[in-house]
Amino acid sequence: MKKSLSTLSFVAFLFLSAWGQHAIPALKKQSVQATTDTARSRLLYELGVQYEQTHPDSCLLFLTRSLQAAQRSRNAYATARTMYRLGYTHLYLTKDESKALEWVKKGIAVAKPTKDYVHLAKCFHLLAVISEHQRTGNFEDVSKQALQYARRSNDWQTLADSYTIYGDLLVKAKKYKQAEPLYKQGMAILEKHDFDLWFSRSIDVAESMKNNGKPEQARLIFRKLASMKGKLTESTRQQWFYLNDEAKLERALKNYAEAERLLMEGIGLEQQKAKVDTFHLIFFYQSLVELYLEKQDYRKAYESEKTLQKIAKWLNEKRQTQDSKVKMTQFKAALDLEKKEAEIALLAEKQKEQQFLLIGLGVIAALLIGFLVILQRNRRRIERQKAELTALNATKDKLFAILSHDLRSPVGNLENNVMLTDWGALSQEEFAESTQSLGREISQVRTMLDNVLHWSLTQMGGLRPKVEPTAAAPIAEEECVLLAPMLKTKNIQLINEIEPDTIVLADRHHLSVIVRNLLQNAVKFTPAGGSVTVRSEKQSEYIRLTVADTGIGMTPQQLENLFSLNKSTSRRGTANEQGTGLGLVLVKELAEANGAKVQALGREGGGTMVYVDFKAVV
Repeated sequence: MKKSLSTLSFVAFLFLSAWGQHAIPALKKQSVQATTDTARSRLLYELGVQYEQTHPDSCLLFLTRSLQAAQRSRNAYATARTMYRLGYTHLYLTKDESKALEWVKKGIAVAKPTKDYVHLAKCFHLLAVISEHQRTGNFEDVSKQALQYARRSNDWQTLADSYTIYGDLLVKAKKYKQAEPLYKQGMAILEKHDFDLWFSRSIDVAESMKNNGKPEQARLIFRKLASMKGKLTESTRQQWFYLNDEAKLERALKNYAEAERLLMEGIGLEQQKAKVDTFHLIFFYQSLVELYLEKQDYRKAYESEKTLQKIAKWLNEKRQTQDSKVKMTQFKAALDLEKKEAEIALLAEKQKEQQFLLIGLGVIAALLIGFLVILQRNRRRIERQKAELTALNATKDKLFAILSHDLRSPVGNLENNVMLTDWGALSQEEFAESTQSLGREISQVRTMLDNVLHWSLTQMGGLRPKVEPTAAAPIAEEECVLLAPMLKTKNIQLINEIEPDTIVLADRHHLSVIVRNLLQNAVKFTPAGGSVTVRSEKQSEYIRLTVADTGIGMTPQQLENLFSLNKSTSRRGTANEQGTGLGLVLVKELAEANGAKVQALGREGGGTMVYVDFKAVV
């Protein structure tokens, strides 16, 4: 029986190698013309297989290129196929089992995620062989795993290979009984699908049985093969290995003369070729030696053995020469690779320097941009502050102008009354009347001064609100009481409709100032006999306080400037009351400080309504 290379895979290879010598030029041409990496990978793979026995270096070159094309196309099946073949080549041809194992592991890693059971089985075949060679692990467990994958692959060739290779390993381990059923199952698959391969493999199995103490069973198989050899296809009959297999069959049936004739015919045909295949000659001469030894024709056996040794020696020398060429090629490639690596390292160093330079420039640019951004922000802040200061300065000028104008009259009246009193020029009734008038003017001055004080505090940020739930009704009631003398003098009705349970979110003191100024403003611009109403209204998210009067109202322009400090917004009341116009400005600023919103509505001659919407207590 042949050793590991006599398996079904090798028989198939023998057939393909003879065909491949004629196919190589066509394959090369097709691989150049291929338009896709998938097609190119397949063609390069086939080229690598054709070169396996004749040019191992060319085989590895084409397989490597096939792998590169498969990886570019991201074809997992083609990638696993080529990795398996690289493992096979290193195991059987270069005899480098460490590299073979490396490629097998890579092939398994690629095939597993895609459930490529064909190449999983093939890779485990190689693992089992390596395990048996190196006496590591249990080749039987690995072979069983290969068989499981083969069964799931639905590929009869892979399954037949699995049974055969497992059987070969068991025979090598002298476990003949365990190998026999495996051989039978493999042979059954081959007989069903490929008669030619079954015929060739059956000869090997029969020889194994003969050598392992089962001559009768082997004889039955040989007789069956002799009766069926007429079924072989014409293409198989023309192959050299058919002559070798038929010679084995005739030798097993004791037809020594016919066996010798077939072998000599095969040798003659091989020697007539323009390029003799020494690989084929070795097989023919090995079979001749075995035939002569069995015939006990030791002279011919010796001569055939001498010829075989010469051929083997020549082939070994040729392989050594080829190996030397390969090693020189590999050495040159290593030097080129080292040179390339040095160039790459230099380029990487330059790129690193450029990266550092770019990073440095980037940092400088970022700092410059940051500086410009900060400078721009500072400029805007300064411009904003300048505008605010300009506005405040203008407001201050307006305020001083208003105060100097509006305070001059009441102070002048006070001075005149004091002078008339000192001179005794006033009667008792005139004194009483001037006293009442003076009291009203002093009250107005006090109100103006209070408003100026509060407004100044808001401008300096010193009037910070303490926002909390505050009852609005008591505050409104207090302010109404304080306004009673003014209301009586002008004969104005003040109606307080704020609900007792009205609670707003506001600073209590601020709320008092807001209500006071709104009420005073409403009374100031309401004529005698009019009315002022203060009321509350609950909404979903806020509480609205409204102060409405039946006074003289405002023009659209006055409404627009109502909450700005401007001389044009300050006007006398219906009883010639004076003011600074600061009250409503203060109302707006205090309201906004408490998170409230202020809005005014009105028309000239139709009264005015001022709304303040405070946040409701949730």
